[in-house]
Amino acid sequence: MDVLVYIGKTAIVLSLFYLVYATLLKSDTHFTTNRLFLGSGLLLSFIFPFIEFDKTITIPAPSVDVAAYSEEIPTQLATATQQTDWWLIALIIYALVTAIFLVRFAKQCYSLSLLLRKHPVAIKNGFKFIETDEKLLPFSFFNYIVYNPNLHQAKELAMILKHEKVHAHQKHSIDIILANLLTAVQWVNPFAWLYKKSIEENLEFIADNETATQVSSRKEYQVALVKASSTYPIPALTTNFYQSFIKKRIVMLNKKNSKKVNILKSVTIAPLLALFLWGFNVNENIQYSETEKPSVDATVQNNDSGISETHKNNTATNTANSGTASSEEKKNKTSSFSAEKRNGKTQLDSVKPIKIVITKNTSDAELEAYKQKLKTENKASFNYKNVKRNNKGEITGISISFSDSRGNNNNYSVSSGQPISDYVLTVSENGGISSRTVLTEEQEAQRQKMMAERDEMMLERNEEMEHMKERMKERREEIEIRQKKRMEAQKERMAKLQEERAVLEKKRAKYQMQRLKKRNQPQQEVSEETKKLTIAKNKPGSVLEKKGLVSDTNDKEPLYYVDGKLTSVPQVKQIAPEDIKKVIVLKGKKALKKYGGKGVNGVIEIITRE
Repeated sequence: MDVLVYIGKTAIVLSLFYLVYATLLKSDTHFTTNRLFLGSGLLLSFIFPFIEFDKTITIPAPSVDVAAYSEEIPTQLATATQQTDWWLIALIIYALVTAIFLVRFAKQCYSLSLLLRKHPVAIKNGFKFIETDEKLLPFSFFNYIVYNPNLHQAKELAMILKHEKVHAHQKHSIDIILANLLTAVQWVNPFAWLYKKSIEENLEFIADNETATQVSSRKEYQVALVKASSTYPIPALTTNFYQSFIKKRIVMLNKKNSKKVNILKSVTIAPLLALFLWGFNVNENIQYSETEKPSVDATVQNNDSGISETHKNNTATNTANSGTASSEEKKNKTSSFSAEKRNGKTQLDSVKPIKIVITKNTSDAELEAYKQKLKTENKASFNYKNVKRNNKGEITGISISFSDSRGNNNNYSVSSGQPISDYVLTVSENGGISSRTVLTEEQEAQRQKMMAERDEMMLERNEEMEHMKERMKERREEIEIRQKKRMEAQKERMAKLQEERAVLEKKRAKYQMQRLKKRNQPQQEVSEETKKLTIAKNKPGSVLEKKGLVSDTNDKEPLYYVDGKLTSVPQVKQIAPEDIKKVIVLKGKKALKKYGGKGVNGVIEIITRE
């Protein structure tokens, strides 16, 4: 919760700085002063919550129940019912979202560093210029200036580079990085996002104002701003010429310089910060006026009377069970206290035993009295916070921390919708520390019921575990049987596959042998005797038709080469049989190998007589 309070205070300080800037300084042309104001506001918003002041208030000291005590209280230790800590849940959610923004920021830094290292750098006048062929708008990051010369005219590019040099020279990248870190940590604060936008705007006003004094024509620079709209991407965390608020930039360029006295308007933040410190960072310390110190016996009597009725009933019952020995011991201790009183040696230093009893009816004044008395008389630190009460004024939630000079420490925290049980903190003479809560009869009955339900639940859980073990054993046996059957079936399949593979290998070998024999056969030739038997002398060209080598109706007609030249079918038919010396028929791969795709339907080579 303390972290959330700190974040809330930083948000308040940041909002005060933004409101002063937006209402009084934003319209002025003192851009450098505005930059200092915004930067100091960003830093002071995280520093001011740590500045605290103490205010002491003196009031009469009430009677409190602090006394020397070393008797053991035979009460049973109880655990208070805890409610959901919504503050802790809110803190976890806030931290997770902040982590996401920080990871996003780190990713942007890494991407930008990769872009800067990917291209060669030309150093000139302390600036590192990077020319790129990527479609990126010009931007600067510290002393790096990145631009694509192909996207701009020479005159326009010169003005853009002067603009980016101003950003680089004045280290505007520092402001941009701090603004992005601000939104990562203060993401829930809408003023943080407006603050970041104001920082970016003011940096552009500074660069525009400086560049306009360096260019030959202020009008041409404004025209360049109007033409600056572009759809090309811009890397994050950089300052660039192409910003979306072009109209504001042109208005500020044409605005007359503000009076120097307007700078004093920034002092308005001082009383607002003082009001913040007075309202949120002043700690009130209550100091009680000196009163007559009661005797030890009287203090013990008052302390016992201050315990609630519930505490009295429980302690009475337990004391009755303790027997005569405890009563005798109590008498001895009381008598020793009286003896110390008579001798004027009542112990009020750091070794005095302590007993603190806090009930549901303990008031805030009594809690403060505990704190002051333990601090001044026992050199012990007693702090309390998160006190919650119901409509009856009864305490339903409180957090207590105790420590002393002897190294004793104790913490107690409870938050529930019901009144708290009596809480007893005891430090004995030997320095031992113990704390316990005293249960009421209703709480004790509820605790016994919860213990019985827990025992019953544990018994059921043990039975379920035994049953689960048996099922796991049966399941394991089933899996082993299935695996065994699966292995046997796999072996059978492997044997069958091997047999089929052997058969396929034999067929493959046989097929390869047939192909090898066929490949080694000579090319088909048509001898002179065949020609004479199949061609009639009085019908020129009919020899190829009778052999089926020439057809007028064949859709897939082969190619004809006569003496190495491609010849049409009608010309082939005009060749006289007695002029043919040899005919070679090529089919399939042989035709494709020799003539390529043209020989897909076969090739007939005809060699004539000379």
